[in-house]
Amino acid sequence: MSIAYGLRNILERKLALQEFSRVLKKKGVLLVLEFMRQDRSGILGSLARFYTAKILPLLGMLISRNYRAYAYLPSSIDNFISPSELEEELSLVDLEVVEKTHYVYNSVSGILAVKF
Repeated sequence: MSIAYGLRNILERKLALQEFSRVLKKKGVLLVLEFMRQDRSGILGSLARFYTAKILPLLGMLISRNYRAYAYLPSSIDNFISPSELEEELSLVDLEVVEKTHYVYNSVSGILAVKF
């Protein structure tokens, strides 16, 4: 099962995670690809915040020709959880994170979890 760039838009995220876990068989896999809040400081953290606040909405607008569709991204990312917080939430619904991969100055994360 997978979800890409949609978990931030689910109002009842914890209920959705419970449902993901419920429908997965034992050893079933959940892959989450998402923009997540980064709590990093320093130059890499600053670059990640600049990218998500300025570059990402501009790229989205240029590609889609719809600025409004991407203008909300910086605030939705800032108000979302961090990868470590998602890992905690997944463990509460019997999903164990087995791999984490971060892209674009850690502003995008791929989380692979298995039901145990």
